[in-house]
Amino acid sequence: MNHNNEFPWYILTGLIIGLLLGFTLTRLMVPLQNQAVSPAELSGADKDFYRAMIAETYLTSSNLTRALSRLELIQDPDPVQALSAQAQRLLAQNASSSQASALAQLAEVLSAIRANSRRIIFTSIVDRVVRTVSSNTASSTHKIFDKTT
Repeated sequence: MNHNNEFPWYILTGLIIGLLLGFTLTRLMVPLQNQAVSPAELSGADKDFYRAMIAETYLTSSNLTRALSRLELIQDPDPVQALSAQAQRLLAQNASSSQASALAQLAEVLSAIRANSRRIIFTSIVDRVVRTVSSNTASSTHKIFDKTT
């Protein structure tokens, strides 16, 4: 039996060549391109995941401003409807009831805000109309009064 106590240089050489080839391929020839994607460009399933994370974060932090700004990034035509539909889908699939509850609660808060803002806008418009009519009536009365005297 011939036992050679020499170091296996072929293993070390192969390892070094493999590392150099791997580095050359990944850095120079086929580099990884990391592209930033906005939430509006996500797939439907990823948007659902994003909405669920927004709703769960809102439940823990109660930061409505942050939740609204994140929901705006998705650019849903109707965020309340999207949140409600997702909550209903989760319940129908017997998925996480905590996520469905979070989605439903955020949808409810947004719906209440929308109803309140419509009421405020309507009241503001009515006040403007009343002021305009009142000022026009007052100025007309002054004109009529000035003509008769």
